[in-house]
Amino acid sequence: MHVSVSTWNWAALLKEGLSYQAMLDEIKKSGFGIEFWLATMSASDIQVYEEQYKGSFACVSCHTSLANTFDDEILKSEIALCQRLGASLMVVHPCSFGFDAHTWDTHYVKAYDAKKLERVEHYIELAQRHHLLLALENGPIEILEQVMDYVESKHLGSHMGICIDTGHASMHSNEDEEYLHNLLRRFLPNLAQLHVHDNFGSADDHLVPGEGVIDWTKVLDIIGQRRIDIPFVFELKGQRNPLQSAISAKRFIENLL
Repeated sequence: MHVSVSTWNWAALLKEGLSYQAMLDEIKKSGFGIEFWLATMSASDIQVYEEQYKGSFACVSCHTSLANTFDDEILKSEIALCQRLGASLMVVHPCSFGFDAHTWDTHYVKAYDAKKLERVEHYIELAQRHHLLLALENGPIEILEQVMDYVESKHLGSHMGICIDTGHASMHSNEDEEYLHNLLRRFLPNLAQLHVHDNFGSADDHLVPGEGVIDWTKVLDIIGQRRIDIPFVFELKGQRNPLQSAISAKRFIENLL
């Protein structure tokens, strides 16, 4: 099992004055892989990483800054940046591709949009040139199905996958307690990454696994042997000690295996 931490976990501490270098030192010493939340990474942070830390992490991925907006030029520049950072995967949201839907939305009822899907194809081809896998985070299942059906019809599946965000899926569990499990079953063949956090079934709490309502034993049973190659990325909010929270999350998951 590959385990990483998102630099998003340190966002509050960085805002309070923690240096980016101190965060990188902490993650490096822990042995975790790293997922760069690009919205909090400055040009000077990129330079420090390239000069002092590149090659120090076993698993490197990125998360686009376009979590809730669409910007063609920014997305293209971030795809190129991933190669500089040595990242093999970048997580994108439906909004990142221009879909009018967020990762916490359940359904998408708009008509099939060929132009949006052609745009997706363009970004996948760009990612391919930069040796990068794009992972589309849930999102309404209708968008995930539209995108993956289109991608497979174009034989581009090797450079486009799905990132299941366990917490975002669990936000619908009060309406459908099997929502997360069904999402995992449906997209298991396309699963490229797992964002791991917990909640109480309604709000996006980003809790340490085991502190909310998610049935992690069932999640791991569904994933099965895919857990060997799928990166688990801990996204944990509001933690005064992000590293210790990630260690607790890792221990909790490992104790279920």
